[in-house]
Amino acid sequence: MSEINEFIADLVNHFSLSTVTDRSWFEIASILAPSVIFIPSPYSVSASFYKKGTGKSLPR
Repeated sequence: MSEINEFIADLVNHFSLSTVTDRSWFEIASILAPSVIFIPSPYSVSASFYKKGTGKSLPR
């Protein structure tokens, strides 16, 4: 457990806030855009298969 704590502390110590603040909003958006697009995608695909297979809509 202490190894994990040391690893996390090492990561936090090496992380610099200036690496984030030096970037423009466009750069930050272009980094985050793929995750915003690809994370909901599997749910959408599975929902469409669920609707096709049962003929019912998803429960709310």
